[in-house]
Amino acid sequence: MGAQWSARSLEDQRQGRRRNHDRHRCSQAIYAEGLRLVEAGINPMDIKRGIDAAVEVMLEAVKNVREAHQGQGADRPRSRP
Repeated sequence: MGAQWSARSLEDQRQGRRRNHDRHRCSQAIYAEGLRLVEAGINPMDIKRGIDAAVEVMLEAVKNVREAHQGQGADRPRSRP
């Protein structure tokens, strides 16, 4: 029983590291692209508004996916033995 819990714990840690890595890479890409646009002479507030609009679209997409999987038990917490 302890070994099963330990294996799940390790997998949860790996998934957490992957999520953090993905978030970091995404923020790096947004920063690099924004910097490139500012250097090209685009108004930084226009860039911010665009990023804000993109975030709203992504949040809505994630919400729709979550609602689609709601009835399938995808977001039920796993039980630990």
